[in-house]
Amino acid sequence: MSPSRSAGKLLCAIGCLLLAHAAFAMIQFRHYVRAAGDETIPTPKDIIIETLLALLLCTVGASWWANRFKPILAAPTYWNRRYDEFGSLDDFQTFNHRGRAFAAWKVWGQQDDDAATTTRSAAVSEQRMGDERKED
Repeated sequence: MSPSRSAGKLLCAIGCLLLAHAAFAMIQFRHYVRAAGDETIPTPKDIIIETLLALLLCTVGASWWANRFKPILAAPTYWNRRYDEFGSLDDFQTFNHRGRAFAAWKVWGQQDDDAATTTRSAAVSEQRMGDERKED
């Protein structure tokens, strides 16, 4: 039987208060270090322990506060499929990408048809016009 949700809320509240106190203590310590002018003083152990305790309390409190976890089940259509078949899901296949622009060339620089030649020459002429505008 899991602990009550109110106990989880209480642990989270105590953990947050401890974390706020540790942050305030660290701010005071940093002011002390700057006033002393000695940057080699290590962080006090009580601040580190208080921070770790606050983290532990918040983690335990949040897990008690949450409802029971529900099992993760695959959709019924995938119950009879093997694990290695999941890599080829049709929902993630896309055919609308910029690879179509390069489909006219079998090998870079060699073109198949006149449409590809026209497209490439238009792109080159636009680039030249842009270079000429920069010179003006």
